[in-house]
Amino acid sequence: MRAPQTRRIPRLLATLVGTLALGGCTYSIEPVIVAEYATVDLRLVGSWAEDSSTAHATVTRDTGSTFAIEYTSEDGRQGRFQALLGTLGGRAFIEVWPAPPHEEARSAHDEMLLPLHLLFAIEIDSTRLRLALLNSDSVVHALRSGDLAIPHLLSDDDVTLLVGTTAQLRAALPNYVARPGVLEGWAVWSRLPTTTSERSGDS
Repeated sequence: MRAPQTRRIPRLLATLVGTLALGGCTYSIEPVIVAEYATVDLRLVGSWAEDSSTAHATVTRDTGSTFAIEYTSEDGRQGRFQALLGTLGGRAFIEVWPAPPHEEARSAHDEMLLPLHLLFAIEIDSTRLRLALLNSDSVVHALRSGDLAIPHLLSDDDVTLLVGTTAQLRAALPNYVARPGVLEGWAVWSRLPTTTSERSGDS
């Protein structure tokens, strides 16, 4: 099987793709999980804190099967995201992408950004969730060998950008993600106690 051509994109282009804040990650331009295949797990709703850092996030229901996420990183940077849950290769995943900016906050620069999608394997119970990214080295090796047949680009910032269609992604990824050793280490998040204001908002 012929491997899809690997092309490199310069550092400048990587600055135009919105979510490329994390080097060593694998993003896609098109979604992998779409509403047709999405699942809903209400245990995801609530406020969460990462055990190994001060990062925290609040997850709420959005429209349909979509969740809304307000995230604050360890260094205080904030972001708004949307997410869908689904299953690939017998494993649960959450796919996250940037939420559209509020109309009053939209800038000309926002129009140039690509809302890239990022996959995390997810394990969740009532008090904890675990998240793991795809291992970048494993992904790059599979792409270059043709074992993972998805059109892609590689950036100078050690970012892998999958540029295939949703159909191509869904055809290739399930068999790949079912293999051992394709995930990074798990990040553990613990549920935060519900505040009085949150309880009032739910009533």
